[in-house]
Amino acid sequence: MKKINSLKNDSGIILVTVVILVLVLSIVAIGVMGLNVSQVKTASSVVDTIKAEQLATGLLFQDHQRKIDGTGTTPTSITIGSTTYAINRSETAGSGATPNNANQIQFNISY
Repeated sequence: MKKINSLKNDSGIILVTVVILVLVLSIVAIGVMGLNVSQVKTASSVVDTIKAEQLATGLLFQDHQRKIDGTGTTPTSITIGSTTYAINRSETAGSGATPNNANQIQFNISY
């Protein structure tokens, strides 16, 4: 009989322990989810940067071909997916500091 009474008195401690464990596990789960959201944002930023770099490289080759053909102009913006990339092209006339007095062409891509 004494064991039955002992179990009745300890049952409240088990409930409190379970509630504390559930709270601790919930806090850990929220922290892990927060880290995942942060990683997704970082990965998205890296993807946009890579797209901008590839866009600038492609525009440089297209610009070179336009100069050879003597046609067309460089676009001022391009939309890829849901991101719009603004394009700013600048050209500096060559000087003695550049090989063969070559013009310097720079593309600034912002998104």
